[in-house]
Amino acid sequence: MASEVRTGLESGTSLFRRLVEGCPDAIVVADRQGIVRFWNTGAEATFGHSSAEAMGQSLDIIIPERLRQRHWIGYDAAMAC
Repeated sequence: MASEVRTGLESGTSLFRRLVEGCPDAIVVADRQGIVRFWNTGAEATFGHSSAEAMGQSLDIIIPERLRQRHWIGYDAAMAC
């Protein structure tokens, strides 16, 4: 029974990953410090950076210089909750 549940969860996770990775909308996940941890093909098309370029980088790669200070104030406040 446990192996069937595990197989079902793995199958669901695999389906979820394929759906998210192939979604035409940009999906970007960043950690509490604003470091990119997930970047799908929609994000590649939207922002012009490959996943390999974006992973492990600061969100600054997609935030215009003039907006970064305000962005980080809001980001830090949201992460503090």
